Amino acid sequence: MLLDIRNLVVELPVGRELRRIVADVSLGIREGESLALVGESGSGKSMTTKAITRTLPDGAQVSGEVLFDGKLVGAMSKRELETYRREQIGLIYQDPRAHINPVRRIEDFLLEGLLLFDRRPRAELRRVISDLLAEVGIADPDRCLKSYPHQLSGGMLQRVAIAAALSTEPRLLLADEPTTALDVTTQAEVAQLLKQLQARRGLAVLFITHDLDLAAQICDRTAVMYAGRIVEMQPSRTLYASPAHPYTRGLLQSRPSVDRRYERLPTLPGSPTPAYEAPAGCPFAPRCADRMPVCSTYVPHLTRHGLAELACHLGAGAPGGN
Repeated sequence: MLLDIRNLVVELPVGRELRRIVADVSLGIREGESLALVGESGSGKSMTTKAITRTLPDGAQVSGEVLFDGKLVGAMSKRELETYRREQIGLIYQDPRAHINPVRRIEDFLLEGLLLFDRRPRAELRRVISDLLAEVGIADPDRCLKSYPHQLSGGMLQRVAIAAALSTEPRLLLADEPTTALDVTTQAEVAQLLKQLQARRGLAVLFITHDLDLAAQICDRTAVMYAGRIVEMQPSRTLYASPAHPYTRGLLQSRPSVDRRYERLPTLPGSPTPAYEAPAGCPFAPRCADRMPVCSTYVPHLTRHGLAELACHLGAGAPGGN
């Protein structure tokens, strides 16, 4: 297992109290595998990625383990951590305009990190980044390198951000909602590009998204988060075709479809629950049409049912489950 997260709990200080953001997350990603982490805003997806890179806010309390290639990330020294972040992990953010210096050319942005640690001549490194831009689908790399961020479209700028993430040849790519700020057509292009790059380079990918359709298209497996917990994990195609958890079914049923007509789309009742506001028992129970008395008392743990791993008291007997 390249990335192995075991019983991760993250709490953040708010005033004089600690609020639990990630309640109990366990997941793993193998070399060359892609995993989608799906859930509504506030479910703990991004905080999970910050725990992987050890970039949580000051004062954060963490328990559980995050291992990368068998090494405990929480026990890494400062030097080991710098090497881990620089050489093993590539990051792609939701809004590239917020992470690329607007007053410097694209060439400067892409070369900045390489020049600090790579001793090859600048001209050679420039050829490397030019080749990367071509690999991510930019037709005229030289023109792009001479451009400023405001001269590029959102789609082109996200491709630049992908090239930057790949420039150190990482083994794991963390993509935090990298298509959300793009129009639908460009979303599809960037998602397909990530899938091609992952296959070509043998990358492991953790793809953070709220879009189950997108997850099914590009990722091998999908993990669904709610209130800081993984509530379901399946191969993406089987999860999309046969969701087992009531929350996953609700998410899929609430999306529009070209095959069906609705006067009104089905919706999940209530509001998303952050981990620190979760009630006793199953955190989804207040919104669940299938809840039973036990759901308000005991937290269901992730257990395997055929191809699915499921945290639900209904288990394999869940309507629509496996």
